[in-house]
Amino acid sequence: GGVVGHRNGTVTALHEGITAVTTLTVANGAFAGTTSWTGIANARTGGRDSIPGRVLLTFVDTDTGESFQTQRNIGFGSVNGAQMFLLDPADATGDTMAPTASVTAPTALSTVFGTVAIRADASDNVAVTSVQLSIDGQSVGAAMASAPYLTSWSSSLVVDGNHAIQVVARDAAGNSTTSPAVVVVVANSAPAITITAPADLALVTGSVTISASITSNSHVTRVDFARDAGTLVGTSTANPASVVWDTTALAQGTAHTVYATAYAENGTATTSTFRTVVIRDTVAPSVALTTPVGASAWSGTVSLAATAGDNVGVTNVEFLVDGQVVATDAVAPHTGSWNTAAAALGSHVITARAYDRDGNVTTSAPVTVSVVDTKKPTVSITSPGTNTSVGRGSTIAITANATDDRSIARVEFLVNNVLKCTASTAPYSCRWTVPSPRNVRYTLKARAIDSSGNVSETSVVVTSN
Repeated sequence: GGVVGHRNGTVTALHEGITAVTTLTVANGAFAGTTSWTGIANARTGGRDSIPGRVLLTFVDTDTGESFQTQRNIGFGSVNGAQMFLLDPADATGDTMAPTASVTAPTALSTVFGTVAIRADASDNVAVTSVQLSIDGQSVGAAMASAPYLTSWSSSLVVDGNHAIQVVARDAAGNSTTSPAVVVVVANSAPAITITAPADLALVTGSVTISASITSNSHVTRVDFARDAGTLVGTSTANPASVVWDTTALAQGTAHTVYATAYAENGTATTSTFRTVVIRDTVAPSVALTTPVGASAWSGTVSLAATAGDNVGVTNVEFLVDGQVVATDAVAPHTGSWNTAAAALGSHVITARAYDRDGNVTTSAPVTVSVVDTKKPTVSITSPGTNTSVGRGSTIAITANATDDRSIARVEFLVNNVLKCTASTAPYSCRWTVPSPRNVRYTLKARAIDSSGNVSETSVVVTSN
C-alpha cells in the first residue's frame, strides 16, 4: 500500500524473477489493495526467503496520461518486511504511444443483415480509455470504456451493399488509432423472384416443369413452388430454381394458378406473381351429321346440320363437301348451308368436323348425296314485240335472252309451233321471212333448254300487213 499524492491511476508491479504482473488501482492517491509473491522455501529455517530480482513499479496517471517508474533489486532474505519505492514526478514522461486497435468480428466480406454483433480488440502501453465504433467513417453509438469491446449495429440504417466497419481507440494522453477497415456486405432487402415457365395461360399435361429466377443480396435458402390456394408442389435450393409438377390427377380443362416464394437468409421472403395454366384436354369431341341424309338428291341450296359434344367444350364445327370447308358454326345448334350451283352434278361426300378448346378434332361419318339440276332456265323474246305488225314478205330477226344457273344448251325458235331455227350461243336470234298473206296472226315462240334438259319457253303474237 502507499500514497501517490492525490492522483488517480494505476500502479503496475513487475518482478523480473517471476512472470506474474499485478496492477493496483489508485484513487485520490490511495492504493486499493495489495500485491505479493510467494517466497522460496528455506529448509534450514523452515520459512521462506524472498525471490531475488529486480522489481519495477509503473504508475500511470489516468487523468493526465503521465507515467512514472521506479525500480529496486531485491536479494535473498526474509519475506517479511517492507520496501520503500519513490516515484518522483520530476521523472514523469508524457505518453506518446498510440493504442492498437482492430475489428475482430464480423470478418471481412461477410454478408450481414439486421442487428450485427461487432467485437474489437484494443490495447495501449498505458491504458485504453475508449473505443468508438465507426461505420463508413461516421461514429455510431456511444464509445466503449472498457474491455471486452462488444457492441451492436443496426445495418438496416444503411443501404444494401459494401460498408466499412472500423473502431477508434484512444488513451488518456489523447493518442488515438483507427483500426483497418473491415468491409462487409449488407443485405437486408427481400429477394426478387419471377416465374419463367410455364407461360401464362399455357396448356399443360402430365409432368410440367415450373421454374423461377431469383435475385437477392442475401443468400436464398429455399424456393417453395405452390399451386392454387397454397398446395405445395415442391421445393428447390438452386438458382435458377425448378420443380416438376405432376398434373395427371387434375381434371382436364381445369385452370390452376402457379407461383413461387423465395426465402432469404436475412429472414425476408417474396412471392412471385401468379401464372394461370390450363390442364390440357386430350379427349376428342364427338360429332354427327344430321342433315342431309344419305342418298338424297339436291339442287340449289342444301341445309346442313350437326350435333357435337365434348368433355370440356366444343369451340367450332366445320361442314365439308368433298373435303373442302363450305360452312362453319361455333354455337350449338351447329348449322350451315351449301349452294350447289357451282358443284358438279353427281355424287358428293359431306362431313362435319368438330374442334374443342385444346385443338382435339373429330370428323363425322360421311354422308353421300347427289347434286341434280331441276331448275328451269329463263327466256324472253326481245324482238319483235307482242301484238305488233310485220311486213308481208319481209325478213325479220327474232331475238331472245336466255339464262340458267348452270348453262344454256340451246334456244329454239318456232313459228306457230314449227321449228324454224336453233341457236346455241348468245345472242340468240333467228331470221324469219313473213309469208305474203295479209292480216295473218303468227305465234312466235322461243324455247330455252339448259344442259340438264330443263326447258322454259315464251311467245309473242304478230300480224302480217
